[in-house]
Amino acid sequence: MRDDIGRDWEDRVIREFCEARRGNDGPSPELQREFGRLIAEHKPRVFRVCLGITGDEELSRELTEDALLTAYNKLPQSQRGFGTWLCGIAKNLSRNAVRRRQDFLLEDGILETEDVDDIFARADHGREPPR
Repeated sequence: MRDDIGRDWEDRVIREFCEARRGNDGPSPELQREFGRLIAEHKPRVFRVCLGITGDEELSRELTEDALLTAYNKLPQSQRGFGTWLCGIAKNLSRNAVRRRQDFLLEDGILETEDVDDIFARADHGREPPR
């Protein structure tokens, strides 16, 4: 859990970045660097969320970038709990990717329905499902 100073900094960066994006000049180079630092702090956690769901490092790297881009494009005026919100985006993108892959594998008879249930149980609970 981030301390209050970290949260206050995070909230300020997000608020100022959103305000600057709406303005004519856009974010200053300093604000762009701060926003980049904010993203860099959350990127490893987002990657771990994606990897925990997909089990695929390459796909997880792609999904991490997709989650960061989605967050950038949908960034609200003030987002308390930015990291949690960002990881929620990553989780949804990862689950959708697994579903697309699952549909393909089920159609070809490569994967059984029970295997898919196990994948989502691990994603929801962060551990192996009970047998």
